[in-house]
Amino acid sequence: MKKIAILFFSMKTMAVLVAVFAVSIAAATFIENDFGTEIARQRVYNARWFEWLLILIAINLLGNVVTRKLYRPAKWPVGIFHLAFVVIIAGAALTRYLGYEGLMHIREGESSRMLLGGGRAFQVWVDNGEKPGLTVDLSYRNLQRTGFTESLCLNGNEIRFRKTGFIPRAVQTVTEQPDGDTVLAMVLLSDYSRKTVYIENHTAFHGAGVSFSFNKEDFSSLVNIRQRNGNLYLVSDSVLRVRDMTSPADSLLNPQEWHPFRQRKIYRLGEERFVLQQLHPSAAVQWITAPHAASDDSPADVLQVEIVYENGVKRAEMPYDAEFSGGGTVVNAGENELILTFAPPVYLLPFSVYLHDFILERYPGSDSPASYASWVTLTDQARDVKKDYRIYMNNILKYRGYRFYQSSYDPDEKGTVLSVNHDRPGTVVTYAGYFLLVAGMLITLVHPRSRFRTLLRKMGNKTGMILAGFLVISSAQGFAQERNGFLLPEKEQTKSFGRALVQSGQGRIRPVHSLAADMVHKVTRKDRFNGWHPMQIFLGMHLDPYGWQSVKMIRIPGTEVARFLGTEGTYASFTDFFDLGEDPPRYRLTGPVNRAYAKSLAERTRFDKDILQVDERVNVVYMTFSGQFLRMFPRENDPDHTWYAPHQAGLFESREDSVFVASLAETYFEAFREGMQTGNYSGADELLHYLRVYQQEKSTLEIPGPFRVRLEILYHEWNVFKRLFRVYGITGLLFMLLLLVQVVIPRLQVNGIVRSVKVFLLVCFAFHTVGLAARWVIAGHAPWSNGYESMIYVSWATMLAGFLFSRRTAVALAAASVLAALTLFVAHLSWMNPEITRLVPVLQSYWLTLHVSVITASYGFFGLSAILGLVNILLFSLKNTGNQERIDTHIRELTRVSELSLLPGLFLLTTGTVLGAVWANESWGRYWGWDPKETWSLVTILVYTLIVHMRLIPGMMNVYRFNLAALTGFSSVLMTYFGVNYYLSGLHSYAGGDPVPVPGFLYFAVGGFVLLALLAWWKQKRFQAESTGD
Repeated sequence: MKKIAILFFSMKTMAVLVAVFAVSIAAATFIENDFGTEIARQRVYNARWFEWLLILIAINLLGNVVTRKLYRPAKWPVGIFHLAFVVIIAGAALTRYLGYEGLMHIREGESSRMLLGGGRAFQVWVDNGEKPGLTVDLSYRNLQRTGFTESLCLNGNEIRFRKTGFIPRAVQTVTEQPDGDTVLAMVLLSDYSRKTVYIENHTAFHGAGVSFSFNKEDFSSLVNIRQRNGNLYLVSDSVLRVRDMTSPADSLLNPQEWHPFRQRKIYRLGEERFVLQQLHPSAAVQWITAPHAASDDSPADVLQVEIVYENGVKRAEMPYDAEFSGGGTVVNAGENELILTFAPPVYLLPFSVYLHDFILERYPGSDSPASYASWVTLTDQARDVKKDYRIYMNNILKYRGYRFYQSSYDPDEKGTVLSVNHDRPGTVVTYAGYFLLVAGMLITLVHPRSRFRTLLRKMGNKTGMILAGFLVISSAQGFAQERNGFLLPEKEQTKSFGRALVQSGQGRIRPVHSLAADMVHKVTRKDRFNGWHPMQIFLGMHLDPYGWQSVKMIRIPGTEVARFLGTEGTYASFTDFFDLGEDPPRYRLTGPVNRAYAKSLAERTRFDKDILQVDERVNVVYMTFSGQFLRMFPRENDPDHTWYAPHQAGLFESREDSVFVASLAETYFEAFREGMQTGNYSGADELLHYLRVYQQEKSTLEIPGPFRVRLEILYHEWNVFKRLFRVYGITGLLFMLLLLVQVVIPRLQVNGIVRSVKVFLLVCFAFHTVGLAARWVIAGHAPWSNGYESMIYVSWATMLAGFLFSRRTAVALAAASVLAALTLFVAHLSWMNPEITRLVPVLQSYWLTLHVSVITASYGFFGLSAILGLVNILLFSLKNTGNQERIDTHIRELTRVSELSLLPGLFLLTTGTVLGAVWANESWGRYWGWDPKETWSLVTILVYTLIVHMRLIPGMMNVYRFNLAALTGFSSVLMTYFGVNYYLSGLHSYAGGDPVPVPGFLYFAVGGFVLLALLAWWKQKRFQAESTGD
């Protein structure tokens, strides 16, 4: 027994359990992407084996705390955050079994207390369908293999329910049978779909907002249908509207009167419409598995249940109702009338919520939502409570253990969807675990007996302090450009127009300079084209649109598109896309574009995707030529805060304003053209002055001041991040080469060069910091809200990590510089968007600054460790009998720095994930939902947990294995960032459709790393590298 306990609580068992856990949840993200969320939850997240895996991990953690004596004073901080994981698992268990969450949909002027949960459930509704008397959660069950038997006591009688069958992807059909019964077939209509329903004789059907009964005595439905003498009649308590399919006019049917129910007529009760399809005099209704999707009705899974009561047995079949439309199967069990549903579980709250008004605010001049809120009244009659609340994103309503969050809204903006969470015990326990986890990790960093402090003492002070200095970055110089058939203004003369203000499509007020930079980058995929400044191109296109239509500046994204157009090279002119021989000229991409849009994303070929890209660029060029981007004119007292372009002058009520808007731009361009001939631009500058005065008088928005305008222009002119990519890359590679040469030739004295390079990189880092701060000021939010911004921040964090460890070894700074260059290189690839944009509502929170900054900073530390691992593997491959001892010394030193970097990286990633969970709970009502991003963050935590524990696992205590793991472990970071953001679907995805291409050189790089690792492994075996257990 003791041996079994020792084996179960061993580090090897811990490693196996953690590895299985990581692989399982990683695989689940791909299952979800390919087969849907429900399958992923059924097979992994909600499976019983997954629960047992978590229980075993918790037991192993508790056992390790005891066997390794982590409760002792010297190790208690480590023991705290190990126990924290057990507390978090316990909190998750409470959430799973005691808590629930769902959505509440309310229309304006209506109230609700119904909460639609997630997953699947079998429910039995009693008291005329007013409340569920029995709920059987089926979310965790494979219904094709497992069954259930449940009972309900009603009016002193026990009623048992037993699952008898399950039909996947079923459709309903009617078969004529001699011994059958009468079946009524109707069609329920909506704006987007139609649904065929079959009502058997003496039964009822509950639909979405309307219920029907057929030949059922003493049954009160909204619509009662009877068969008399072979004819059908209907009656309703409300007015029915009826329309003949051949006539547009409605006629009214009086309530509480019987009327003929006929075919080819559309009946309407409120918003519900229905049509008589057919009456089957002798038939039976059956559910069968759909052979294909040929049916008008979408297939649905069907649950078959047997109902056993005092006087008999009945059977019922229920199709899965994913939206819980209010329907159900009516069963009479003796004196009890029951409504059976197979749908998401419904919870009835002990109070109601009334929606007064839903308010959606958009960014000025844009359709993009800025915020949305629900004005509600909460009424709790049992406690005599009636209160008004305003629920909006990141501002929740809390009452009696329930928390209401603003989730979404109806397309007509007349209804709201609230996310509701009821999980007080699970949340309290989980938050306690989060607190212990973060506190334990922080204390570990400063505790004198921790592994982190031990490594610091072993490293000592091997390098001097980092000194200050300065960096001279050359700026783009003016130049004279020969004009070949089109007007190209001098760069210096475009500055005044570049400072003019314009409104972006998202409603942000920015200088024309920024608009020009974004336009040129979008069309040409370059920051400068042919050496021309973006303002020269943008202004030139307005000064001489006909001349610029022949300039080959539109980037062609594929050779097939070039062959289709009959052009050479990678650029085409605007006129290349039109057949000028026809009148009017025919747009040559119309056919391919329409065919591409007609296909699904999965069906589109490379040519289709390239055609859509180039079509977008052609449209951008057209909108530039036509002046549609010049949204420079605000309208007085405009509630939408929209600025308009000259072609929209007719929207202005004042004739004076309308004439000013229509004429100013063209008058300015004419004055500028005159200035190009005379050298006198005073007339053009005076018109820009009139524009600024007009904007200040008419705009209802806050206009950026001169400082912000100059700062934004300088930010684009400076282009610091693209410049730093080259500086970091060249400096880091040369620095790394110098340090490797010193390892091989120890006599080489490089201390002076090392100090100079550190000063140089420190100044580069200062410019990097200033660039981030400038983007923060310009955008008005922290610069890590999208793919581009997070990459430039990760590169900043990488350099910070390099400087922190540069006092231990200069190699850390060289490696950080190389990795920062690679990160900035990725940030400037064609599929990254550097445009400064507005924040979506959910990101308008202080949690953005905390969560994203902490979690992405960890990537810098992990990246540094990966580069150091690569350097060590390279050093292993350089070993020989003459340098073995010297190289082993350097390897041990770099390995300590690598481990030293992993520890704060792991702590930052874990803390950032915890902050993200708290943010999710405050915004969406759940702290963990197995979204692919949060799942892969957890995978990365588990991967690096294994790596930092390798020194404690027998058979893994090896310098070579540790460095190889530090290098390959970074692939989990790459998957967390790129794989999830651009390949998997989820809340954190930055992709707009298709995944980004994998660069071809990446395959060669991976192959090279594999060969280098094999060579290093052979050298390590040969020279018997030392263990990491130092």
